[in-house]
Amino acid sequence: QQDFVLVVQDNGRGIPMELDGKLDRGHGMASMKHRAKQMQGQCLVESGPGYGTVIRLTLPLGTA
Repeated sequence: QQDFVLVVQDNGRGIPMELDGKLDRGHGMASMKHRAKQMQGQCLVESGPGYGTVIRLTLPLGTA
């Protein structure tokens, strides 16, 4: 199976560790993850000091 993959990355300060567990509480990240799951995909967020933030959306091509 082939997937559609969208990666958005910046080189900013990253998301502070104390906010990491709170990302899914807002409407933006929770909504993105929920919609990806509805389409049998996933939305992953990686962030840390020194390398910024990476958001990776993966969807099966049949649903993209």
